[in-house]
Formats: sequence, structure tokens, C-alpha cells
Amino acid sequence: MTPERRRTDPRGRAESTVADESEPIGARAGIARESVRTDGGDAQSDGFASHPDPLVHVDADGRVIAMNERAQILFGDELSVGSPATASLAGAAAGDVIEREVAGATRQFEVYIVAGPAHRVDEQRVLHVRPVDGSTSHEMEATEAPESVPSTSTFEQYETIMQVLPDPVYATDETGTLTFVNRAFTEQFGIDRTAVTESEIHFAEITTDDGAASIVETLRTLLDDGDPTARKTIESVVVTADGRHLTVENSLALRPTHDGFAGAVGVLRDVTERQRREEIVSVMDRALRHNLRTNVNIISGYAETLEPVVDDEHREALRTIKRSATWLSKLGETIRTLERSIETAPDGTHRVDVERLVTDCVDWARERHSSASIDVTISSYGELDVGDPIEIALRNVIENAIVHNDAAAPTVNVWVGDAPQEGWVELTVADDGPGIPETEQAVVLGTAMPTQLAHGSGLGLWLTSWIVQVFDGEMDIQANDPTGSVVTLTLRRARNASD
Repeated sequence: MTPERRRTDPRGRAESTVADESEPIGARAGIARESVRTDGGDAQSDGFASHPDPLVHVDADGRVIAMNERAQILFGDELSVGSPATASLAGAAAGDVIEREVAGATRQFEVYIVAGPAHRVDEQRVLHVRPVDGSTSHEMEATEAPESVPSTSTFEQYETIMQVLPDPVYATDETGTLTFVNRAFTEQFGIDRTAVTESEIHFAEITTDDGAASIVETLRTLLDDGDPTARKTIESVVVTADGRHLTVENSLALRPTHDGFAGAVGVLRDVTERQRREEIVSVMDRALRHNLRTNVNIISGYAETLEPVVDDEHREALRTIKRSATWLSKLGETIRTLERSIETAPDGTHRVDVERLVTDCVDWARERHSSASIDVTISSYGELDVGDPIEIALRNVIENAIVHNDAAAPTVNVWVGDAPQEGWVELTVADDGPGIPETEQAVVLGTAMPTQLAHGSGLGLWLTSWIVQVFDGEMDIQANDPTGSVVTLTLRRARNASD
């Protein structure tokens, strides 16, 4: 069993009992790793060693804790791990300029304090010695650094991006101790970069025991996969600076290393409210669908019982009851169809052949509406990146073109062709009916609220629009000439494995 110890919370909150982190997370995951670094530093990331400018990590007494290769080249024998920093460097404030001889010429370098507040070095700091002319320090080596090493400006861009991200971002070493946090992390958990530099704060302090175990298990999976670029997202609970418990999505990846386990990086996204809404909607959905189906069946049953005994005076009222019951039943089917659509949202695993889709939908419509004339033209073939609910969407459009046509023999044209944008297909249905009312078009196309869908074509086309959107497609409605409507569904073509 892992021993427990009391750890003082650096934020002044109550002390908590956490597992002893002296054993690296990598070891817990079954990975052995040598923890001693040749540059003398054990708190720096791989970005420290590969940075194109000199970096020097000094402690509160001004002694060198670590230095990267470029710092060793610049300062030579004057500076080494464990020795005091030179007077000019140890006493430098952010923005001070120091001079050094480089390749026989005197060059100026500005001291930039990377970690902690920008004041004189009277506690642990990482000093970035940056050329005043804005160039990198490649000429300090006999050979140039690899082209893959990012420039100083690139590192600063990364730093800026990390700080402006609205989601908490963090990094840990192989023991789970925090080595980096961004501004959003500080705001959420009260741990700033100074605290991370000066204290050993373990990530377990901001999560639950189950959350910590889940992270270790996920890191073990990533290590076993052997893909250094892989990442996994898990859901866990974190504890904020004010003691609130939040449900977050924790996107995890391994820190770059040539051997073993060097730690992890993660991004936290608060999904507490989303999860709460999903739970409420789920409960309401189950209750609504069950009660709706039961009560519609009761209404329809009593309506059928009353039909033989209702006099002519009340017969129209009975028809209204039956129509309303039918609409409610269709509403329930619409909700279930929409749920199935969301469950089969595009992920590259669901495909539908476009020719089969159109043929099946037209055959279905001809069987139900024999008086209609339906012409089909297919000039684009292949598979669509959609799921089976797309068939319901296309059926709705074709049937709407028939049943809302006031002609004795409605004419409908269906054609399939490539969309103007590459990789997309258009399914178009045109009719010669009276057209779709503008109020219903507005609701279907999302420019008005769906408050008036209790009659006409609105419900079916509204469902079609939603299904198309779930599959990342678009729906468009235009007037036909001289009468009628033209409805176009634009859907993504499925990609082949070679694409």
C-alpha cells in the first residue's frame, strides 16, 4: 500500500492527506525511468534544454540549479551547476542588459525572468538571456542548431497562447508534481506559477482519489500505446480554490521524451453545467416520451370508440381530436428519430450509398402515393458520410412535395449531383405545388423560433433540417418556377481510406 503523509496546502486551505508521491507516476504505471538529468536540472521541461537562447535556473541564493546547452556555451567556465551565478547575472533585474564576448565580438543580451514576478533575483528564477537584436543564439555553436528547434519568438507565442486560453492548462513531471500552470488554472485553483516553482504541489491535491486513479490508468494506457502524439480525454472531478467540486473533461497527453516517462500535460474543460442539463433533459425526455405515448394511445382509443355513436353535429370535433392525437404521435416519433440521428452523428464509421438512398426513398413514396409522378436523375455516385436517419429526412422532403400539392397528379423531380464545393453532394427535390409558406421556411431554416409547427409541412421539414445539421450538412429552400418549391440537401461525401 502506498504510504500517506500530510501535505501543507500552499494556498492556506486545510491540510489534506494524499498518497506519497515519492514514487513516480511512471513507476506506478509500470514504467521505470532514470530521474537524474545531465544538465543538473530536475524541474525543467524538454523545452528548457532545446530552447534556442541561454536559460539559467538559479535558486534563492543565486546558485545555479540548471542551465541549458546554450547557456553553457555563452558563459563557459564562469558558470556551472552548483556554483554561484556571475555577479552581473545574479544581480540582474528583468530588462537589464549584459554584455558577453561571442565569436570575437561584444554582444548585448537582455535578461528576461521567465518564472515568477519580474523583480531582482532574490528567490528561485529561470533567467532567459535573450539577444538584444532579437536574433537567436545559433552562432554561439560551432554548428547550427537543428532546424526543428523553435525560434525565441515561437516560444513566446506558445507562452502567450497558453496564458490566453480560457481552459486550465497544466504540466507535471514524472511524479505528478505540477511544473507548469496557465492563468486560467491559477484562477480556477488558486495555484500560480510562483507556487509551482517554489513548492512541490502534486496534481492529486486538486482532484479526488478516483480522479487521480483515473489519470494514472489513462497515462498507463497512453504509455502502452507507444504513440507519442496520442491523447485521451477522461471525465473526472476537480476541487476548486473555493472548495467547489466540478466535473471536467481532462485531455491528457504524454510529455515528449526519448526514454521512459517524463510526465504529462493536460487541458481541463468544465462540463458541470452541461452534464447537469443533460441529466435533466434525459429524465424529462424519458418521462415525456412514456407519458406522451401512453396518453396518445388512450386518446386515440376513446376516439375510435366514440366514432360510431357521435352525431353529425359533433363529428368534426371528433376529427379534430383524432388529428391532434396523430400529430402528437408523430411528435413522439420525431423525438425518437432525432435521438437516433444524434447517436449516429458523423464519425467516419457510418456511410450510406447515395444511389440506394434515393432509390429506396422514391420507391417508398411511389408505393404510398401512386397518383404522384416522380422523376429521378442521378449524376453523382458514391457514399455519403451520414447515418441511416438521413433516409427519414429525404422521405420527409419527397412526401411533403406530394401531400401538400393541390394538383390531382402531383409532379416531383428528384436529382442528385455534385455540389459546387468539392467533396459535397446535393440532393434536390422540386415540386409544382403551392410552395412552402414563408413562416414555415423561417422555422425550418432556423431564422424563427419553432413555435408554430402544429400543422402543415413544418414538423417533417423541421426534423429533416435537424437531421441534416447533425450530419454537418445544409438545407436550402427556394421557390420553383412557376410554382412550387425546390428543397436542396447538401451532404458530405464519405472519404476513402486513401484520401
